[in-house]
Amino acid sequence: MSVMLAIVVGGCDEINDARQLRPVPNTFADASAEADADEVLARACEAEALDLCAAECVDLQFDARHCGGCGRECAGTCASGYCEGSCEVGQIRCDGRCVDRTRVVPGGGAREFEFSGAAQTFVVPDCVARITVELWGAQGGGSRCCDGPEQDDGGLGAYVRAELDVVPGEALQIRVGGRGGLEGAAGYNGGGLGGEFAGGGGGASDVRQGGATLEDRIFVAAGGGGGQCGCPDHGAGGPGGLALGGPGVALLPEWQAAGGGSQSAGGIVGSTPAEAGEFGDGGGGGRYHVAGGGGGWFGGGSAFAAGGGGGSSLLGSDPATSGLPGVRAGDGLVRIRW
Repeated sequence: MSVMLAIVVGGCDEINDARQLRPVPNTFADASAEADADEVLARACEAEALDLCAAECVDLQFDARHCGGCGRECAGTCASGYCEGSCEVGQIRCDGRCVDRTRVVPGGGAREFEFSGAAQTFVVPDCVARITVELWGAQGGGSRCCDGPEQDDGGLGAYVRAELDVVPGEALQIRVGGRGGLEGAAGYNGGGLGGEFAGGGGGASDVRQGGATLEDRIFVAAGGGGGQCGCPDHGAGGPGGLALGGPGVALLPEWQAAGGGSQSAGGIVGSTPAEAGEFGDGGGGGRYHVAGGGGGWFGGGSAFAAGGGGGSSLLGSDPATSGLPGVRAGDGLVRIRW
């Protein structure tokens, strides 16, 4: 804010005449006040998680006048700090220009997403046209036997590797599966709830494009089913599978293990009381001696006094996609390379 000194010229009549007031800047006061104002504005922008550009608080992620940096103006829209323009089919935007996808050289970058218990986001870097995605589902929870020891008998999570065409600035949502817990806790992202003496199902790891719902998943690596002990040992969890999740294991003939998820249905229940798997989620219920199913494209079933089933994975339609069932211990993982 400028500070001005008003000098009055003439007598009383002239004082009442606004046209006779001549503002004269006080250079030192003016500069000091302007500096104070800039500092106040900068603090105000920071409080709103915005950036100061040209005496204005702006969002560098979405403001087309300042996209990714002050003064970087977009001809189109600004998304996640990158300019999005209307490039022709077969082109992507790179360094502000539309270039053929075939001219973009892989940059050798990589990023890993570990289990966090929440959705995470990957924003495609500038000039990147294609990425490689690797996903590992989480292991099912172990179980406790009556005499106290814990068994690491949850089914292992699946592995999926896929290629995906992308555009710079595109945001993909990542969910990394969490391992099922001992005696009941469900693994994050689809694991089924277990119960006393039985483990919870392992959560799936997935990549979602265009939205945050289960229908927006484009790749899924399934989680394993929960283990089962008691007095005596009753079984083990089935592995997270590819097209079909692995069934649980029953060690006593009077009990039935749960089935694995498929591409169109959840895994069937084992011995009851138990629950079948569903789209995205393993069966569970949290009842005594019930092992949870693994999460996946479709989740595995749960079972009483036997192991939970593993979930199924989603590989997509690209023939280059591949995978392996039952390879991941512990929490899941997602790795993206470009």
